[in-house]
Parts: sequence; structure tokens; C-alpha cells
Amino acid sequence: MSNSFKIVRNDTPNGGALVLTMEGREGQAAMTFSKASDTTRIVDHTEVDETLRGTGAGLALAERMVEDARRDGVSLVPLCPFFLATSKKHPEWHDVVRMPGGAKAPSGE
Repeated sequence: MSNSFKIVRNDTPNGGALVLTMEGREGQAAMTFSKASDTTRIVDHTEVDETLRGTGAGLALAERMVEDARRDGVSLVPLCPFFLATSKKHPEWHDVVRMPGGAKAPSGE
């Protein structure tokens, strides 16, 4: 299913967004982030259009956010409720995901 996802990263001086579209479906999904420092990004919002709900679009965005963080050598602070909940289910992301205050994300419960 995710083979038909296209994710584009749009950077701005203060942050950016990952924007997902899916072949054969209208609408898009987006996950935004702010740059807290040169080494820290705050994942602050995820929005998935109704036409993409249930397709795995949100998870695909989260996975790409983690991949980009690893590639760029930055940590992620999950303020977005969706990204926070998803990161708790993925302990393999905890090398880059940090809880607010700098503590490492807890193991998935």
C-alpha cells in the first residue's frame, strides 16, 4: 500500500513539513515540524485528509520523519499527540525520539 505514497519534504528557515499524497486518491496528509536548534526538531502537528484515513498515511509520515532525523543527525521532540503515541509503539525509533525535557522516550507499553 505504501508503494503508492509520495512524500515531499518542504523546509522553511524555522521548520517545515512532510506532505504525503497517494496515487489514485485526492487529498493529502502532512506532518509539520519546527527547528528548536540545529540538532533538535519539534514534531508539532499531523493532519490526514479523510480520503487518506485508514491507509497508513500517518505512519508513513512518522517513519519518514524518523528516517530524515537519522540522516540529518537530529533529535525529534514529539509534541504532536499522534507522533508521540506512535513513537511509544516503536522503540526502534528511540535513538532519535526525545520526550519534552530531554528524556529518552519510554519503551512502548
